Amino acid sequence: MRYRDRGRTQSSDGTERMTMKIYRFQPETGFYLGEDFTDEAPMRRGAFVIPPDATTTAPPEVGRGLVQVFDAATKQWVVRQTDNRR
Repeated sequence: MRYRDRGRTQSSDGTERMTMKIYRFQPETGFYLGEDFTDEAPMRRGAFVIPPDATTTAPPEVGRGLVQVFDAATKQWVVRQTDNRR
């Protein structure tokens, strides 16, 4: 896990909370959806709530005609060719 992707935010009650960058994917297909941030767990300092359709592992850079897909079984990103038959 890369800790440089963490930051701080201030909640509505004035307390400071940590945030961490996560990478969202479509649950059924694994297709990469984009970056997001998750908050520190309210009762556990330093612990973060990671949704089931997200990972802390950054997807690889891809070129034209390629997409990033998260394989939940291996917890790794794979690169696949897109279907360009339009």
